[in-house]
Amino acid sequence: MLGNPVRLQEWTDYSAYVSEGASWARVCGMLLFKLGVTVATNQPKATFRYFASIPLPRPATVPKTLSLPLRSIINASNTTGAHPAVNYQQHINRGLHRLAMMTGQPLPDHDELLSQLTRLRESTTQLQSQVQNNSSTKEYSSIPLSIDANDVGYFCEIELGNLGYVFNVLVDTGSADLFVGALGCKANDGGSCGNHNFLGPNSSTSLNVTREGWFLFYGSGDVAGFMAYDYVTIAGLSLQGHKFGIATAESDAFTGDDVPFDGILGLAKSKYSPQTISQQKTKSLIEALRDAGQIPQAIVSYSISRLADQENGATEGEMTIGGLNPLKYDPDTLVTLKNVNPSGFWEAPMDDISVNGHVMNFTNRGLIMDTGTTLLIVPNEDAKAIHGNIPGARLDSNTGAYKVPCTTNVSVTLSFGGRQFSIDPRDIAWNPVDRGNPEGDCFSGIHGGNFGLGPGHWLAGDTVLKNLYFSTNVDTDTISLASLASKM
Repeated sequence: MLGNPVRLQEWTDYSAYVSEGASWARVCGMLLFKLGVTVATNQPKATFRYFASIPLPRPATVPKTLSLPLRSIINASNTTGAHPAVNYQQHINRGLHRLAMMTGQPLPDHDELLSQLTRLRESTTQLQSQVQNNSSTKEYSSIPLSIDANDVGYFCEIELGNLGYVFNVLVDTGSADLFVGALGCKANDGGSCGNHNFLGPNSSTSLNVTREGWFLFYGSGDVAGFMAYDYVTIAGLSLQGHKFGIATAESDAFTGDDVPFDGILGLAKSKYSPQTISQQKTKSLIEALRDAGQIPQAIVSYSISRLADQENGATEGEMTIGGLNPLKYDPDTLVTLKNVNPSGFWEAPMDDISVNGHVMNFTNRGLIMDTGTTLLIVPNEDAKAIHGNIPGARLDSNTGAYKVPCTTNVSVTLSFGGRQFSIDPRDIAWNPVDRGNPEGDCFSGIHGGNFGLGPGHWLAGDTVLKNLYFSTNVDTDTISLASLASKM
């Protein structure tokens, strides 16, 4: 059996330090903020889902692969909140933030994005009043404007601590750090961090907290806290004394009661020469599992579910650790590519793209795989050329978004390593402009914009990722792609 970890310091020492307050500089010249958090040891015990577990012995033989469910986030704002045009713009903004972060470019201007969203909401409100007598048009509620969408992504379960408490963590291929909220976590407004599970002395008696601070910016929000050591278990694989973050301060992107995850599991490479992606300056969970001999290689593979398919009886998504699940993909279509991203994220070199059989002659494009993005985001000229070959597609001058018929059957195919991968037309017709008219116009799943970038980088979110099986290997710095198995 695994032994007990060495306690670095008492929790009382930690809480006294946190009471003093601390500050970190926000990235990209953003303003400093104060934590001002007190973590008391006599707080009421939080409500957790309890799973009986004990630290697991290291296996005598290294397992080939282990899989666990990957569930999509379904947020009420998709159906009852902001107007679809506003929600669409929020998804665009999230993608722009993440693309800038992954390519080392300046972040989009916060005030400009907020002003654009405000104008968009005002214009859609006026449109709504003009058609309020139309029974097929939904009346949309007025809600506080969030610059980015937060109803995006996929999460899995992990166990933390020696008591086996379960936490939902967002799976993020665009970052390399693991964190969950700390007991006593505070939101930006000074309130609590919402109805989530938190890690503290009540949930783990083996938790060791350091005075090493960290700050993370995710494009849509930020968190800060301290590094800790504790048991971490995922898919039945357990690490003793793994180093990860506990958040004492979170922005509102993470604190809402409708946010269905308790933290984030980063699955990019923690290091790349000569720098490191990890802002916590530690190994990713997958890299630590490999170093502990729990898995043969630092491989993570994904099959992303589509809600419409689940409603028709298909299985939910899945994440496989240590290898690929042969039941989830067509082996005849498997291709392995060198990761071309110089910053440690996952970017596959693309041969070309065809639309309805028309080869676009796009060369020197790289597709960044991001489970935290919804759309396929490309430079303006590429988006214009693609939509020029989609019947019925048009650019909305008011929103700057492309619209396509919701009933489109367009064939869009991406080529990698001589293999072709098709995007389901349902993912091109992303969301109805008018939810009361699902056979009218839909916002396109492909968005164009000028990001201050060259034409080389595309950001692939759900629009692409739902349509292929993809796998990342830290050890070989490669990405593998394959068509999904016919029966999921």
